[in-house]
Amino acid sequence: MNRQTNKADRLRQIEEILWANPEGLTRAEIARRLGVERSTISRYIDSDDLPPDIFIDESDKDRLKLDRRLQITQIVVHNLRSLVDVTLDLKSLNVMIGPNGAGKTALMEVLLLLHSGANGDLSSFFDERGGFHSVISATTNQTGQPPMTVGARLAPPPHLGGRVTNFEVELRRLQIGYAITAESLESGTASTPGNLRNAEYAFQDGKLYTSKSANEPIPLPKLRSSELMLTQLPTDRPFRESLRFKEFLSAIDFYPPLQVTGRAPIRLPQPLTPATKPDAEGSNLFSVLYNLRISHPETYERLLALMRQAFPGLKRFEFPVVGAGQVTLAWYDESSKQPFYPGQLSEGTLRFLWLAAILLTPAQSSILLLDEPEVSLHPQLIRLLVALLQDYAMRSQVVVATHSSDLVRWLEPDEVIVADKEDGQTRFTRADTLDLAEWLAEYDLRDLWQMGHLGGRV
Repeated sequence: MNRQTNKADRLRQIEEILWANPEGLTRAEIARRLGVERSTISRYIDSDDLPPDIFIDESDKDRLKLDRRLQITQIVVHNLRSLVDVTLDLKSLNVMIGPNGAGKTALMEVLLLLHSGANGDLSSFFDERGGFHSVISATTNQTGQPPMTVGARLAPPPHLGGRVTNFEVELRRLQIGYAITAESLESGTASTPGNLRNAEYAFQDGKLYTSKSANEPIPLPKLRSSELMLTQLPTDRPFRESLRFKEFLSAIDFYPPLQVTGRAPIRLPQPLTPATKPDAEGSNLFSVLYNLRISHPETYERLLALMRQAFPGLKRFEFPVVGAGQVTLAWYDESSKQPFYPGQLSEGTLRFLWLAAILLTPAQSSILLLDEPEVSLHPQLIRLLVALLQDYAMRSQVVVATHSSDLVRWLEPDEVIVADKEDGQTRFTRADTLDLAEWLAEYDLRDLWQMGHLGGRV
């Protein structure tokens, strides 16, 4: 669509695409997507035109399709830090609020434990956190005490149907270290989630069983009890659901707050690589942007339009070579005849550019974990960030931990998880399970959180 497209016509065309419903969306999902599109267009209310190619793909119709991505729909945890007894349903967008120490980071660690385990690095996961004894709940960290257990359910969006996978692993403390004492993976159809077939594999009493081997263990070399059996299954047998689950967990990405000090990687020249997704340090951001411009020009133009909306003086980016195969970012702005370089840009500017690249790049995570993405951002940028998160969540799953009431302000109740701690144990509550209808008629979620009606306060 050209630069002169009228806002009302653009929205009307988007509505036609959505209500045609090529992906079988529910009415609620259609309404949610329309809300995101209206929000995007309404930001240009003072202009008769939309920026060129603000949308992400070659056509609006392609972009508005709901990707058939799998999701972790439920997490069950026992005895991991303050998560002594937790069962939590997850949705496409999950924003956790609550005081420091309430258990938000612990929930992310559950997903990182599964990610590390799927990559054969479970022992490293515990080593980086001071050992297994530092992660198992303090009330049960002696040998002979109840184990740590982690369970996850993997499923497609409910309206699409398909197979559901249940995974569970049990870990016990030893005199030195830990051992996996039980592990299983079973699957069935989404229409009968309570009637899953026999486990594709089950590990117990030091032996591995499959659905085909019944009660007879399959012969295997010595198993490593410190790593998931998921990574040690024999290659001469088909473990289709296990492979799917392993690939999903391996594609989880975690992004803590970006470091932007004077010598941080994002401020220094970077080697030009084929990178398609920003890393946690921003050390490949310039390559990601350069490759995006070459390989996905529509997405790159959308990113530029977003950055111009956030920083109205921005004209363009360039990526000059500074020697030895390294490039830097040159920010051309209407306020200066000379470009600005990363060492001259503010912390909030660099962080927002990094977040925009993460959330707009076509390279998707299975689950995107963002810890305090609001750091250094102006409230107006936080509103844009929320729109990006909601858009990304239409294509992949997102889990966010935040202390920002400005971020919560723009969310819907079904996107918020409230973390509280009682007697040293974390309790999670989804905000849409609270009786908020009358309150929301007059207040937004930011107000209700600050007033104490959501919980999640010290």
